Amino acid sequence: MRMRWIPPAILPRRMGGRCVDLPAGRNLPPAGVARGATAGHLDLAMHPAGQAGKVGWSCSSADIPDVQALAASCAYRPVPPGPARDLMAVERFKLDVALSIDGAPVDRAAGVCLGKGEVYRFGGTRDASRPPVRGTVGVRPIQGGQVEILSDLEGGILRQPIHPKLHAFPGQTATIQVGEKAGGGHPADRTVKLDVTATPGCA
Repeated sequence: MRMRWIPPAILPRRMGGRCVDLPAGRNLPPAGVARGATAGHLDLAMHPAGQAGKVGWSCSSADIPDVQALAASCAYRPVPPGPARDLMAVERFKLDVALSIDGAPVDRAAGVCLGKGEVYRFGGTRDASRPPVRGTVGVRPIQGGQVEILSDLEGGILRQPIHPKLHAFPGQTATIQVGEKAGGGHPADRTVKLDVTATPGCA
């Protein structure tokens, strides 16, 4: 399962990093859905609409119980309960980190071993006209057998630094993506994407 943090500034028109041309009158998710640096996780799907050139959408969430308040096409689908491992006593985690700019990988690290309070620094660039993308990522255990991914991102297409936090189970990939993708006859990718997978312990 992939989880994506969607900054409030891009949620209404660029859902999940895709520019969407919605039919007139269709309700859009309000910009206040994601508040502060911590947001819930939305899985957004695009569907062909009856009118040529238009797109409909639906969404689901595993951790926003009132997600249907966004739109009737949204559904709350919690992860089925299972035996959760208590991670609170885990001192070190192994991280796989991948940074992509405009759809191309620029920095990748596997098996980074971090303790509580430690961070991994990453960075890269693909366009000399923009400042390099830089950032840090760390991890800490939280209740319920999950980990909290703490990140900082700046540079590139970002007008100001952002500080997303994501919750994930060990082994799940948490994805932070900012920007837009345009399809059609002139495809374009102007995104910054960070994928982080954390597992307890370091070999």
